[in-house]
Amino acid sequence: MQLVWETELVDAFAFFFFFFSLIFFYLLSLMNEVVSK
Repeated sequence: MQLVWETELVDAFAFFFFFFSLIFFYLLSLMNEVVSK
């Protein structure tokens, strides 16, 4: 049971990290457009 909980935690963390990186790169490109203008 402990092993299952740990793998679920890792999956949730990986999903959160992926989602955060997506938003981060999106904001980065947005800022780049604003600066270039």
